[in-house]
This record gives sequence, structure tokens and C-alpha cells, in this order.
Amino acid sequence: MLRVRMFGRFEVWRGEFPIPESAWFTRRAKQLFKILLLARGKPVPSDQLLDWLWPHSDPQRAAITLRSTVHALRRALEPDRPPRASQYILSQPPGYAVARDAPLWVDVWAFEDLLEAAGRAVTPEERRTRLMEALALYRDDLLIEDPYAEWVLMERERLRERFVEAALDLAELLATAGMPEKAIPLCRRVLTLDEFREPAYRALMRYQIAAGDVAGALSTYERCRQVLIEAFGVEPSPPTRALYEALLRGELQPVRPAIPRPVQDLPIPDREMEKIFVGREAELERLREVFAGLPRGRGGVGILVGEPGAGKTRLAVEAIRQFAHDADVLYVRGLFIERTLPFSCLAEGLRRLLSQLPEDRRAELPVFALAQVARLIPSLHLLYPNLPAVPDTTPEENRHRLIDGFSNLIIALADQRPLVVFVDDLHWADEATLTVVGRLARRATRHSLALLLVHTPEEEPEGREVSHLLESLRREGIGRWVRVGRLPEEAIAQWLARWSGEPVESMKDLARRLYSLTDGNALFTAELLRAALATGEPVRRETLERYLEGPAAVSSLRGLITDRLARLPEGAREILEIAAVIGRAFPIRWLDLVGPPDPEPYLRILIERHFLQEDAEERLSFVHDVVRRVIYEAIPPVVRRRQHQRLAEALVALYGPYPGPYSAEIAYHFQRAGRFALPAMVRYAVEAGDHARHAYGFRQAVRHYDEALSAATVAGGEGLAEWIRRAYLGRGMA
Repeated sequence: MLRVRMFGRFEVWRGEFPIPESAWFTRRAKQLFKILLLARGKPVPSDQLLDWLWPHSDPQRAAITLRSTVHALRRALEPDRPPRASQYILSQPPGYAVARDAPLWVDVWAFEDLLEAAGRAVTPEERRTRLMEALALYRDDLLIEDPYAEWVLMERERLRERFVEAALDLAELLATAGMPEKAIPLCRRVLTLDEFREPAYRALMRYQIAAGDVAGALSTYERCRQVLIEAFGVEPSPPTRALYEALLRGELQPVRPAIPRPVQDLPIPDREMEKIFVGREAELERLREVFAGLPRGRGGVGILVGEPGAGKTRLAVEAIRQFAHDADVLYVRGLFIERTLPFSCLAEGLRRLLSQLPEDRRAELPVFALAQVARLIPSLHLLYPNLPAVPDTTPEENRHRLIDGFSNLIIALADQRPLVVFVDDLHWADEATLTVVGRLARRATRHSLALLLVHTPEEEPEGREVSHLLESLRREGIGRWVRVGRLPEEAIAQWLARWSGEPVESMKDLARRLYSLTDGNALFTAELLRAALATGEPVRRETLERYLEGPAAVSSLRGLITDRLARLPEGAREILEIAAVIGRAFPIRWLDLVGPPDPEPYLRILIERHFLQEDAEERLSFVHDVVRRVIYEAIPPVVRRRQHQRLAEALVALYGPYPGPYSAEIAYHFQRAGRFALPAMVRYAVEAGDHARHAYGFRQAVRHYDEALSAATVAGGEGLAEWIRRAYLGRGMA
């Protein structure tokens, strides 16, 4: 399959590799290919080719040279095929042609096909989408490296005219749909190509007026007038002057359309507690400054640091609700079990956000960045079926291109609408995601982009990649640091008062007792209140006092969670143990493989009692990772190993022998299943290393290969020779 780009500079890709300049043999071979492509399957007479390519040569000599040039072209396109058997270049009287059925994609052909599809579209939405796809292909004028070639001049003008007409058509469709601000850049691009196109000035003025930029519309008129007077000595036409004069008389007023709701992918809070937020006024005030410049295109970085259970995530959600309620939110959560998968948490968050974006916004995103990111988010091909092939270069260059792809795509989203990138549990994020976060942090102040980074230093794994990132940001003066400490007694008293509806003064003694138990840890305090709620009594001060005086009240968070766990039905406890072993959000259908029969009644109990939560994609996760860890550590070791074994086998059955991104997860569970499962662990650790290497996570790949080799040594190596060989080979390549 060949992919050819003719808009801008001429490029030909064979599969994922560009055809190098040296492969063309002669410059005329490339020129010949361009001419035949512009004919789009129609034969170009040999006499015409001779006139264009060798205008001053003897006709007989030129004819011989043409035949050798055709031979060189065929060799360049298909070096492994006999020249006379070319599937691309045909000898077709009276000359030569590109085969119509050849495996060939050409941007000029696709551009015109999309414009034709737009003309046949039934709905305005479909027409907008096709036009957006077409205009995205027009990188620059046709074959800009051949500015004066006779055979390209007329075609360049024709395609430029088609682009201009399509751009103005799309601009009108966007304005009609209530998006004049998106129509304005299209008009400006048209005027860069043709500064004398007066209808484009009028359209730009109308869209600026609709967007509320009256001063911009007046400036556009003055520019139009100046250009026409300097070039032709004439004033703007009557329709343009009439629009200007109506604007001066105040007859044209901006009509602001309804603003679409933002896409906010936020963690679901506790329904009982979400309206109660106390004791964080100073922290919120510091975070306000991170979001203050978003409407003006200037973002910032907020870094929330605190112990487990301090309430960092809740604070971040509240800050977004108060200061960025009109912004989109990209929620990225680092997970312990996925920390060795390159770009894993970032790719998952971006997949969810893009799937919720309106179609017109998706169509405006940069195609090449989408194509880069789609290598790790295959589902994007369902949203963008015509993404171009991504050229393959050196592994290190490919890795940098992926980082650029993620960074540029997120910046493009922020340029569409203010965007908050909320990275929860930053300490578990993979190295590649951290690299992208660093790039975004350094660019945030130049875009409508805010980053909220939630970090728990006590849980940071070996390697200290997160510390290195945060230390570099601190040295560069980037970010507003917010230490999230423990709640004071006064805040707990306010919490109790709002929760019960009683005066704050009457709650101070109770708050003091609660503080003595929890030491102000927000999660522990919330768990105690939930435990009191679970008694079924009315929410009053007396209820809380009786609970704290009774035997159910415990003096540690671990004990409290264990006590709540003991009050659950057996089937619900089994689901919690399975969820704790899984270690991350997981599809509900996984329970059909490893859960109890008919899990639905137990799931309802676990969600109602605030152990688990369900997201919009029907995935389950713990309300807090501390709760998961307490439950996991309470499982007897022999049961825990058996659960890991069952889960690993279920994932193998579900995702097949080559599970790609799930390889690391399967290897992890086989490793935790005990020594007898190490041979299986070796295989999937090697698969995980291969997957990480192909995703350009070289350090993570080496880690997987080393784990495979270490496990093979412990297992004795019997029957593992092939996997050991692959581990060494992959490690060397990484």
C-alpha cells in the first residue's frame, strides 16, 4: 500500500516507511509520478510528457529517456517486483497512467472524494463532518516544491479554489449551528490565500459580530478597504459598505447561542457526603489562582500533596466545580497495577474524553496527532476511520512522536475549550505519562489549560520518576503547591453540624471525640460517619454519641473497614476480595468469570454501603484505594494466591493467547499466585515486555524482561527455553 501526500511537499510512503530520495534514481521519475497522479487514472499521452519533462530535447532521445524513466519509477515504487509487472504504472495508449485499482491512497484524491461526499450529504451535520475531513488534508498549496512547473499551475489554482469554496461553506455551516467563533479562523485562512476575496471579508465580519467582537468586525472592514484601494483604487462593494454602515448604526447585535455543556469526566463522589465540604478554605483560595486565567487563554498548575486519606481528590473535585465549571475535564488516574504500561492511564482517560466529545469538535482535532495516539488507543479508528498511516522511524524517535502526539492533542483540546487535566494518584502514573504531564505543565500558561496533580509521597514506588518531575517543576517555578493536611476540630464540628442539621456549638464535644479517634484524617472521619449511618438510626447527635460509645466504634481506619466488611453478606465479601485482587477499575462482566453466581444483589449492597462505585462505562472500582488495600491485606495468603490464579486464567480465557496491553496484568497475577504459576508468569512477562517495547516504553520493557528472567531462574527453566531466548532478545532491543 502506497500513501501519497501532494498538498504541501510531495511525500510517498510504502507501508510505514517513506521512500527515500535516493530510491527515485532520477528527479524526472518523481516528476513523472506527480503528473500521472494528477491525471487520476487517465492516460497521459507520451508526447505531452515529453513536452513537459524534456521540452528542449531531441524527440527520439527524449522518448528513450521517457521509457527508462518509467522503468526507474516502477523500480522506486516496487523494488521487489519486475518492472513490467508493475501494479501502479501502466503502459496505456497513447501514453502512461496510474492503475485505477492500485493499492494507493492520495491526499488530493481523498480531498476531492470528501468534497463530493459533502455535496451528497443529507444533513448539515454530515456535510460539516465531510468538509472538516477534507479541509484537514489541505496542508498547503499543491506541490509547493514545483512553483513554476507548467503541468501543475492550473491544477494548483483549481484545487485552491475548491479549498476556498469549501472553507467558506463550512464556515457558514458552523455559524448557522451557533459556532461563529469556529467559523472565524476559516475565513482568515481563506484571506491568507486570497486577500482580494471580498465575500470572505463580509463573512468574517458577520461571524465576528455574531461572536460579540464588534471591534474586530470594524477592523476587518478597514483591512478590506485598504487592500482594495491599494491594489485596484476602488472602495468595497455596496453589500460590504451596507454591512459596515448597519454595524455603525447599531442595527447588528451579537446573538450568543447556547453554550454546549462541558465534558467533565470526574470521579463520582459519595452521594451522602458530596454536599458537605468544610475546612479547606485556604487550600481552595490557593487553587483559585490556577484557574483564574483560563477564560483569557492562560492556564496553570496545581500540585496537591498529602498523606493517604487526607481528601486531596475531594479537594480537587471541589476546586473544579467552583472555579472551572465551564471547562472540559480529562481525568487521569495512576494505578499500581498499570505503572509499567507506557501511556496507560493517560490513554484510558483520553479515550473516555474523546468518546464523549461532540462530533464537530472531534472533527477539528489535529489528524496527525490523532493518528499517533491511535497506535495506543485502537478504538479511535472507530471514531476516525480515515486516519493516515504513521511513518515508522527509529524506536527513540517513535517514542518522542508519541509523546508529541499526546501533548499536541491535549493542547488542541484546550484551544477548543478550557481544559483541566486532573491527574489523580500521580505517584502510580507510568513514566511516559509523567513525561507528557511535564510537557503540558511547561506549556499550560500559553493555553487555556490547567493541570491538577494529586500526589501521595508516602506511596511513591522505587525509581522516583514522580519526585524528579516535581522537583524539576519546583526548580523552574512552575506550579502552585498545596499541602493538604488533616482536618482541625473546628472543621469536623462544621461537618457534623451540616450532616445532622444541628448547631455547630452543640457538636463541638462530639467533634473533639471524633478527632481523638481519627486524628483529623478525612477518610477515617468519613468512614466512621458512614458506619454510624449504617445503623439505620436518624442522623442526630445522640445517634453519633451512641455509636462512638458502643463496641462497633474502633480506633483505627483498618479496624473500622474490617468491621464494616464483617457485616456484609458472604457473596458481597467475595466480590470485594475479587475486586481487591484485581486492583483497579474493571468491567462488571469480569464477575461472570470469577465472581459468585448472580452477583447483582451483592453489587447493589456494596454500592449503597459505599465500598464500590460504578462509572458511566459500567466499570467498578473502590471508593478509595486505602479501602482496597485494607481488604486485600485481610485476605488469607492461601486464598489470595488462589484468587490471583483464577483471575489470571480468566483473563487469558477472555483476551486470548496474545492479550497485548493485558499481558502485564496477567503476568502480575500469575506472579502473585505462587511458585507453581511462575512458568506461566514468564511467558506473559515476556509478552508484556514486547508490548511495552512496541509502545516505546523501553525502561518498562527492560523491567518486564528482567522479571521474566528472574522468575525463570526460580522456576528452574524447564520448558522455558524459547521464552528465555525472547526475553534476552527483547531486552537487548529495548
